[in-house]
Amino acid sequence: MKHLLLTSLLLVLSLSAAGQTSTQTIDFRINGVGHGSTPAVIARKLGKPRRSKDVREPGDDSCFSEAHTFRTVNYTGLELSLIGDGKGRKLRVYEIEVKSAKWLVSGIRVGADMAGVRSVLGKPREEFERDATTTWYYENKGQTADVSFEFIKGRLVRILMAESLC
Repeated sequence: MKHLLLTSLLLVLSLSAAGQTSTQTIDFRINGVGHGSTPAVIARKLGKPRRSKDVREPGDDSCFSEAHTFRTVNYTGLELSLIGDGKGRKLRVYEIEVKSAKWLVSGIRVGADMAGVRSVLGKPREEFERDATTTWYYENKGQTADVSFEFIKGRLVRILMAESLC
């Protein structure tokens, strides 16, 4: 009986440990701002940006058949990209780039080491190394966007959440 209890306990512990290192999805948010957030949510949660810029483009044959608006909103160490219709309405976040430790993203800050990121997020879906840079890829919650964590010399220097628009 003791042997059966011990075996059961070891099985549960091994499954728990395996769950901690499995590939996970991320609910990428900064102060409640994430994929699909509107300008009103951004202003309420993050305050007034350092700068904001709109670019309106006509529809074309490649990715967009109708006119659309791109808005870039900048804070110190944080850039949000939004897309909306040709009149600048229905804007929503499709990309967020973080380069400062000021911003907490899914329990991680720029400057964290690789072991710290892995302990919080688990195993990445994909790992890529080029020169002195290592990039880890995770899926954003709902698989609407990918999230990448870029390391140089083992330290996190950039976090990017991006939805493919084409």
